[in-house]
Amino acid sequence: MSDDEVIRQNVLEDLRWSPRVNATHIGVAVRNGVVELTGHVETFAEKLEAEHVALSVKGVKGVAEEIGVRLPSEKKTSDSELADRAVRLLSWDARLHGDAIKVKVEHGWVTLAGQVRSSGERDCALSDVKRLSGVVGITNEITCGRRPRRTTSRAKSRMRSIARPCWRAPSSRYPCKTARSS
Repeated sequence: MSDDEVIRQNVLEDLRWSPRVNATHIGVAVRNGVVELTGHVETFAEKLEAEHVALSVKGVKGVAEEIGVRLPSEKKTSDSELADRAVRLLSWDARLHGDAIKVKVEHGWVTLAGQVRSSGERDCALSDVKRLSGVVGITNEITCGRRPRRTTSRAKSRMRSIARPCWRAPSSRYPCKTARSS
């Protein structure tokens, strides 16, 4: 057997043994160590897990993932209900601060936007939302970085004291420094 055929068999076997993936509707093809996954699954989390399983197989150089998410008819969720559930889930997560993340849902595709303090918070938000039933895909537009803080009155007075002009004699070349005696 060629290396590609061995990789294909290993990926199929790992998909079958993964408790988080129903591999019944997933096809696998391999060419030069690059795995192509095709077919459909019932949840977005299952799609991500199938990709993760394929990448973890020894010899895999990359994954071309073309798996679609097909929700069962009884599990279809309206966009407004999905957006409401996502917002509530994000607000309940103690690892996230405030309401910095905005949620938009269009035909089951969730877009997360806003600014958080760290990449850990960004990953946390993605992890929370990907598990919701009804999610077909996610676009993560959350940026990382510190939000500007309000300046406190103490900080303002400190800035004013630093910015005060120096009242030393005008004859000195550097009026804010003390002259050294030689």
